[in-house]
Amino acid sequence: MTLRQRVAVFASLGWSHTDIATAIGISRASLAAKYYEELHAGAVKAKAVVALALYRAAAGGSIPACRLVLGISVREPEAAPRHEVPQPARARGWTAHQERADQAAGGAAIGSSWDDLLPKFNDPDAAK
Repeated sequence: MTLRQRVAVFASLGWSHTDIATAIGISRASLAAKYYEELHAGAVKAKAVVALALYRAAAGGSIPACRLVLGISVREPEAAPRHEVPQPARARGWTAHQERADQAAGGAAIGSSWDDLLPKFNDPDAAK
């Protein structure tokens, strides 16, 4: 891989110009002067090469590549429907302590940063 190609790859990965200059052993000013094309259009071209390779892999049947391509191409996914959490089956010999711990854990996410991420806990006994 040539030095110009490396600069384009580093730029496509989002590296700062200072980091790229340090990696190839020149000053930031020299980098900007000598590698302007690679820092700008070269970064886009390097991303395009990767995108095309990913698309070819997906078209060839690679499931991980298909998932990536679909994930990249879908701009605004629909919100997933919220499902009710099934109540755990109570094992024979369920103690009062286990029952209290289970009830306490059921609403642990409420009011926390996890509140929007976890499904809501529906305890039919909580309404009593």
